[in-house]
Amino acid sequence: MSLDYIIDRIRDNPKFRSAMGDIAGGRTRANMIGISGSRRAFWAAALRSEGYPLLIICSNIMNAREAYEDLRVLCDDVYLYLPLQPVLYNAAAHSMETEENRINVLGALVNKTAKIIVTPVEALLFPVMTPQVYKENTYRLEIGQIVDMHTLVEKLTASGYQREDMTEGPGQFSVRGGILDVFPMGSSPCRIEFFGDEIDSIRILDTSTQRSVENVKGITVAPARELLIKDSEKKQFLRNLENDLFMTQRNLESSGRMKQSNELKEEIDRVVYEFESRKGSRLLSNYWMYGCNTTSLIEYIDENFIIVIDNPVRCTEEAEKFQREFFNHYTDRLEKGKALIGQKDRIIDYGRILQEIKANTIVSFTEILTGNREMAQGSFYSFSVRSMNPFYGKLDPVVQEIKRLKQDGFMVSILVSSKTRGTLLEAELKREEIYPVLCPRTRRDFKGGEVVIDIGTVLEGFILTDSKLAVFSDKDIFGSIKRKTKPAKKVKKEGIDIFTELSPGDYIVHENQGIGIYRGIQELKVEGIKRDYIKIEYSGGDVLYLPTYQSHLIQKYIGGEGKKIRLSRMGGREWAKTKAGVQKAIQNMAKELLQLYAVREGISGYAFSKDTTWQRQFEDLFSYQETNDQTRCIEEIKKDMEMARPMDRLLCGDVGYGKTEVAMRAAFKAVMDGKQVAILVPTTILAQQHYNTLRQRMAQFPVNIEMISRFRTPAQQQEILRLIKEGNVDIIVGTHRLLQKDVAYKDLGLLIIDEEQRFGVAHKEAIKELKKSVDVITLTATPIPRTLHMSMVGLRDMSVIQDPPEDRIPVETYVVEYNDELIRDAVLREINRNGQVYFVHNRVKSIDKMARELSRMIPEASIAVAHGQMDERELENVMTDFLDGKYDILLCTTIIENGLDMPNVNTIIVTDADRLGLSQMYQLRGRVGRSSRLAYAYFTYRKDKVLTEAAEKRLKAIKEFTEFGAGFKIALRDLEIRGAGNILGHEQHGHMMTVGYDMYCKLLDKTVRELKGLPVREELETQLDIKVDAYIPDDYINDEKQKVEMYRRIASIESKSDYNDVEEEIEDRFGDIAAPVRNLLVMAYIKFLCKKLGITMIEQKDRIIKVQFKGKDSVKPQAIARLIGEYGKKIKFEATVNPSFLFKVDTHDAYKMLLIIKGILEKIIYFHES
Repeated sequence: MSLDYIIDRIRDNPKFRSAMGDIAGGRTRANMIGISGSRRAFWAAALRSEGYPLLIICSNIMNAREAYEDLRVLCDDVYLYLPLQPVLYNAAAHSMETEENRINVLGALVNKTAKIIVTPVEALLFPVMTPQVYKENTYRLEIGQIVDMHTLVEKLTASGYQREDMTEGPGQFSVRGGILDVFPMGSSPCRIEFFGDEIDSIRILDTSTQRSVENVKGITVAPARELLIKDSEKKQFLRNLENDLFMTQRNLESSGRMKQSNELKEEIDRVVYEFESRKGSRLLSNYWMYGCNTTSLIEYIDENFIIVIDNPVRCTEEAEKFQREFFNHYTDRLEKGKALIGQKDRIIDYGRILQEIKANTIVSFTEILTGNREMAQGSFYSFSVRSMNPFYGKLDPVVQEIKRLKQDGFMVSILVSSKTRGTLLEAELKREEIYPVLCPRTRRDFKGGEVVIDIGTVLEGFILTDSKLAVFSDKDIFGSIKRKTKPAKKVKKEGIDIFTELSPGDYIVHENQGIGIYRGIQELKVEGIKRDYIKIEYSGGDVLYLPTYQSHLIQKYIGGEGKKIRLSRMGGREWAKTKAGVQKAIQNMAKELLQLYAVREGISGYAFSKDTTWQRQFEDLFSYQETNDQTRCIEEIKKDMEMARPMDRLLCGDVGYGKTEVAMRAAFKAVMDGKQVAILVPTTILAQQHYNTLRQRMAQFPVNIEMISRFRTPAQQQEILRLIKEGNVDIIVGTHRLLQKDVAYKDLGLLIIDEEQRFGVAHKEAIKELKKSVDVITLTATPIPRTLHMSMVGLRDMSVIQDPPEDRIPVETYVVEYNDELIRDAVLREINRNGQVYFVHNRVKSIDKMARELSRMIPEASIAVAHGQMDERELENVMTDFLDGKYDILLCTTIIENGLDMPNVNTIIVTDADRLGLSQMYQLRGRVGRSSRLAYAYFTYRKDKVLTEAAEKRLKAIKEFTEFGAGFKIALRDLEIRGAGNILGHEQHGHMMTVGYDMYCKLLDKTVRELKGLPVREELETQLDIKVDAYIPDDYINDEKQKVEMYRRIASIESKSDYNDVEEEIEDRFGDIAAPVRNLLVMAYIKFLCKKLGITMIEQKDRIIKVQFKGKDSVKPQAIARLIGEYGKKIKFEATVNPSFLFKVDTHDAYKMLLIIKGILEKIIYFHES
C-alpha cells in the first residue's frame, strides 16, 4: 500500500491501540466515535493492516459505494456486495449483473481471496445458497482431464447455466460436436475442445467474434445463480409450492375471489413448468422458501473477520424500513391474489443477521455518540477528528492552511489524482518556502512538520488532532474528484457484420437483382452433386436459388424501422435503374462535399498555438479518466486547430460518452490564443446545461462565459451583445439567437455546433455563412457506422467516440408483463430516494389517457407530458421544469431529449416493449444510469395481447439482450444506420432507404474513388462448374443463422490470409472440418484466384478441366508460356475471343482435384509476378 504512512499514523493513535488491545484480549464490541465519510475507509484500512479481514455494513448503497471507492485506493482485494430488488414479480427476463456481482463475492469468500467486503445493509437481507451448495456446484476443468461431455452438460444445467446456440454472455453455454463453449461467472468465456472424453484444449473465447484467442491450462466454473435446487429436492419443493398454492386459493375462494384464484393458479403453473423444464433457477429468489437450501452471507464470513457497522442507528433504521416496505408490498400482492402465503419469508429478518454476527468482533463507526442498544454493550473510543474545510479551487487559502498545520507540527498529506495536480500544488507551496515530498517512491515514516503530496483519490480529507495528522483530498482543494478507473482491456474491434443475424423472412438486397425476401437455406441435388442454395423470393412470387458461394452478392436490407419495403422484380432491369438514380444523387452530394473540402483547403485560416501550461492544468482538472477514444479525438481536433486551413470536424458519440469535455478543451485552447468561441445549440434548455457546465469547469481560470437565449431579458441580451462586440466575452453559448444579424464578434476563432441536424433550413444557411473562415466542430449524439466513416474519408473529417466511460454502474433491466402494482412500486421506490422517472409511452394518440391512468394509479406523483407534436416552446418549458425537479414523472414518447443530461432520472418504464427494436431499447436504457445510483429499466408488454410473429421475435430478442447481452451488435448497427441518416441529410437518407444501407455504402465508396481518380475495382463473377459436394452439413453446423454466417465468411475470401483465417475460425468454432466444408473453402479460394486472373469460368467434364478467361487482355502470355513449358502436352491452350486452356486431372477424388486446380492457378500468378 503506497499510503501506509497515513494508515500507520492512525494505527499508532493511542485510542486506536487501546481498541486493538481490547479486541486482542477478547472484547467483541468496540465503538469508534468521530468516524464518518472518507474517515471510514482510513480507519477500516487501519483495522485491515492489523491483519483482520473485514465485512463493512453501510446504511445504503450510496454510502457503500463511496466507502468501496475510497478503500480501493488504500487496500487490495476489496469487493462491493450489491442488493437485489425485493419484488414478488416473475419477470420474463432480468439482467444478470447484480446476481453476477453477488456470486463473485461468494466465490471470493469461499476461496479466501476477499479481504474486505463492503455492503449496504439491505443486501444482507437476501438469502444465498449455502457454502456447501456453492462448493458442490463449483468445479475445475483442466487439459488432460477425463470428463464425459453429457455429464458436464448436466452439471452446467444443474448449476444454473443456460444452453444456447451461441455463447454471448455470463451464465450461457453451447455445444457443437466435440466443442463446448461456456461463459463462467466472474471469469473469461472459454472454448473447451474434447478428444473423446478427454479435454484436449481450453482456450479463452472472444464472444464478439466467436473466436478463441489464447490457450489456458484450466478454468474454474462457479454457479451461474445464487440460489440453486438439486433435482433430488425438486419433487418436495414443488409439493410444498402446490400445497401453499392450495391454501392461498382456498383463502381467495372463501372470500369470493374466484378470478384471482384462477389467475394465481395459471401463474404458478407457469412457474412449475419452468422448474420441470430445468429453467426455474432464475425464479428461485421468489420461491426459495419452499425447500431450497439457503443461508445468509454471514455464514460465509470466518470468525477472524471483524464486522464493521457504519452508523449502526442508520443501518437499523434502513433495514427496518426495507422490511416494512417489503411486508407492505407482500400484503398488497397477497390481498390481490398475486402472491402466496409463504412468500412473506422472501427476505431475511435483520434481527437474525444481528444475532449471526455476534460470533465475530463488531466495530461500530459513528460521527457522534448515540444511545443505540447494540452499541451500549461495547467499549467507546472517541477520536479527536474533524472534516477538512472545502477550498473550491482557491489555492491561496490551501497554502495558508498547510503553513499553519506545518507550524503546529502536523504531518500533512495531500492526496491528488494525478502528478500534474501534484506539480501544480508543489509550485504554489514552494513560493511560500514549503518544500513538499512529491510522490515518494520508497516507504518511510514522515515526521511532524513534513508535507507529502501523493497520488490517491478519496472523497474527503480530515484532521486527526491527537495524531498530528492532516489529510487533504482532491475534492477539498479543487472541488472535484478524479477517480482512477481500471484501464479498459484493449479489444480488437471487428466491423459489425449484420449478416450474422439473418433469419427467414428478413429482407435482403442482391447486388444485381435488388430487394427480395430471404426464405432460408435449401439443399438441392443437381446432377448427383449436393449443394446448399439461398432461397430468395421476389415480387410476384418469383424465386431465385442463389449458390452459397455467391452469398457475398447479398446483404441484409437495413433501412427505416417500420417502413414499407417494396420488393424488386426478378431480372434486374428495374433494379439497375433504381441503382443508377441513387448513384447520380450520391455523385451530386459527393461533388459538393469535395468542392467544399477543396475550398477550405485553399483558404488560409488561423493556426492555433501549441498547448499552454494553463491548457495542461485545465485538462488535468477533468474529474474523470479519459477514455482512449476521447484522447484520440482531442488529439485529432488539436492537430486540425494548429493547421492554417480552417477546421470542419464532426465529433460523434452517444450521450454521456464525453463529447462535451472534448469540445470544452478545444474551446479553452481557442481562448488561450485570445480568440472568441461561439457554441450553438438547438434548444434553450441545452444552452443552459452547456453554460452551467462551462462555468463550473472553467471556474479556476479567467475565462468570461455568457449565454444568450430566451432565459435572458432583452436588456440583458443587448448588454451581452455589446460585450461580445468589444471582445469582453470569451465563450458565448446560445440558441439560433446567435445567428441573427445583430450578433457581431470582435475575433471569432471557433464555432461549436451541437446537433446541427436539428436546426431548420434557414438556420442552416446562416450557419454555412458563419462557418466560412473559422474553425468548426459539429457534435452529434448519434453513433456512425464504421463503413460510412471509411467511405467518407476525404469528404468529411470525423472523430468518433465509441468507448463508453469506464466503471459505469450497469442498469438493472427487467422484461415484465405490464401491471399497475409493478408500475406503482417502481415509481414510488424512485421517488422515495428523491429521484425521477421516465415513463415512455410511444403513442401520441393515447398519451393523455395514459397520463390519467398514471394519476389514478399513483396520485402522490406529479406528472408532466412531453411529445414531438407539442409546440416547441411548450415542450421546452416542460423539459426545463422536469430538469428543475418540479415533476416526478416525465410521461413521453421516445423523443427523450437527445443531448440532455439528467442524472436524477434513474428509473425508466417503457410500455409495449414488443413494438421496440433492440436499438431503441438499447438507446432508451442508456438514458438512465448516469450517476452513482443504481438505475432500473422496465420493458413491459401487455398481458394476454395476441402478439404478431414479428413482435414475438422482437420480445424474444429483448429478453435475450436483457439477460445475456445477446444481439448487442444488432442494436448498435440499427442505431448507426439512423445516425448515417443524420449525417447525410434527409434526401440522401431517402436514397439509402431505397437501396439499403450496405448497397448505398458500396455506391458511395465507388463514387468517391471515381471522383478522386482512384482505381475502382471491377467486380468479376466466376462460374464454377466443378462436380464436388461443397456445402455445410446440418450435423456440422446445426443453427441456420450460424450456417448462413459461415457461408458468408467463406464467400468473402479475398486473399490467402483470408482463406487461412476462415479455415482456422471454422476449425476453432466447430471442430475438425467436414469434407464438403473443406471443398467449399477451397472453391472459395479458387474463386478469389480467378478474380485476380480475370477468369470467368471453370468447367469440369469428367476428368477434363476447362479454364476460360474474360478476354485477351486477361491472359498473361509469359505466365501461360511458362505453364505450358512446365506441364507440356498436359495443357492445351485455345486462343479464341475468350481464351481458355484445358488440362486433365488423374484423380476422381473431389478434394485432390480442387487442390490441383488451385495449384495451377497459383502457379500462373507466381509466373506472372516473378
